[in-house]
Amino acid sequence: MTTEDSSVNCIHPVIYNGMCSECGAFVEPDHRYHKTRDIYVLSSVIDEEDNGQFESFLTSRKQLALVVDLDKTVIDTIRVNNEEEAKRVIALDKEHEDDFILFTLSEMYLVRVRPFTAEFLKAISPYYFMQVYTLSQKAYALKILEKIDPSGEFFNERLLSREDGDPNKKSMSNFFLSGQHMAVVIDDTSDVWKNADDKVYKGLVQLEGFHYFTRTKEINAHAWNDDTLKVMTEVLIKIHHDFYNIPYESAFTNLEDQLNSNQLNSNQNQAKIAETVAIPIDRIKRAVFDGCYIYFCKFWNPEDTNQTNYYIRKVEEFGGHVLTEFLPYCTHVVSSDPTHEVVKQAEEYKGIFIVNYSWFFRSFYRFQRQSELAGRFEVKNGIESASLKTNGEKIRTEPPAEETGDETDDILTLLDGIGEEEEEQNADSEDIDFLFASNHEEEEEEAQMNNQ
Repeated sequence: MTTEDSSVNCIHPVIYNGMCSECGAFVEPDHRYHKTRDIYVLSSVIDEEDNGQFESFLTSRKQLALVVDLDKTVIDTIRVNNEEEAKRVIALDKEHEDDFILFTLSEMYLVRVRPFTAEFLKAISPYYFMQVYTLSQKAYALKILEKIDPSGEFFNERLLSREDGDPNKKSMSNFFLSGQHMAVVIDDTSDVWKNADDKVYKGLVQLEGFHYFTRTKEINAHAWNDDTLKVMTEVLIKIHHDFYNIPYESAFTNLEDQLNSNQLNSNQNQAKIAETVAIPIDRIKRAVFDGCYIYFCKFWNPEDTNQTNYYIRKVEEFGGHVLTEFLPYCTHVVSSDPTHEVVKQAEEYKGIFIVNYSWFFRSFYRFQRQSELAGRFEVKNGIESASLKTNGEKIRTEPPAEETGDETDDILTLLDGIGEEEEEQNADSEDIDFLFASNHEEEEEEAQMNNQ
């Protein structure tokens, strides 16, 4: 079939790099199309009287749109000097040598694909129309896509890179002229998704960054067992099902049955759907620390208002409350020191959890409150440890009915505008030129907190 024939037969609205984003036909754009970057969209799609065609495209397939970041989300990368150096690094993880990519552009890059990437893409593809958005160079991004999506089954080269817009910020309008309320983003960094009013895009699902390589070109031990994308599979399917009002069963236990069923075409799809993906995302987030009144022992440092601000916002974003002093209705004391005075005070009560900082980080990164009784969250030093759940004689009281977090709102008001540093603790640059100067403040902070 010729390009001209394809153009006549293709009736779909979106063309990217000369190819229909739905059927894959080669199409020569004409006067009917509106161009933004390398994407052509039928003008009728964005006409004021008919601006819902992309939404109709998604709802007819019972899908949402998913924008996927690359660096630190599904891959990690280092520069290497030569193949011998790359082989030395790969030999440290020889069991997974097929998960590495070595290629040369202006320099030689060694890339490690995050565990469960292939399974993640396959599992969510029935539910999401996917595209890649990266602040890396396009040639670099295409090399990654050759590895993680060689047949074009998932992304079909739907890609925006740093050449397509602001090299430091991402904007949903670069991808979608309409239907943005149906677009979910998965990214390790939130700062690049801040709007003009300095608010983060509400459809963002921020995951823990994949820091596989150390700065000395070794391998981080914790990255061997990284299951973040396995967890994100369940989170994203929950968001999809909540949006379309479909009953949810765990992706871990019954994913194959869901994929093989006609669930997406059932009568349940006629039920009212959510107005925006922000609604199910917020609902899932707020369930994490719902009912939690948390006291942090070691971050009330007047010299570090950014850290204080960050912790408070994270707790409240995920539905909890931060206490500025120990109160009898405290549910969690987060500490790195079992001898801290507030830990000792909490141990006089019955039913208060005493956990380390890993519990806090792991809970919000995994979009699920972690079991406080897991041994990994124990607060201990070389001599003694605190009870994971207190069993004192005093009775923990219920919070007052009017308790709504106003106290921490007042703190945030005072903190707003103080300091010019970023709140985001692990905002790694995705610019390839600066990729390897990225820091691990949050990761290092967590380790430091737990080792103090």
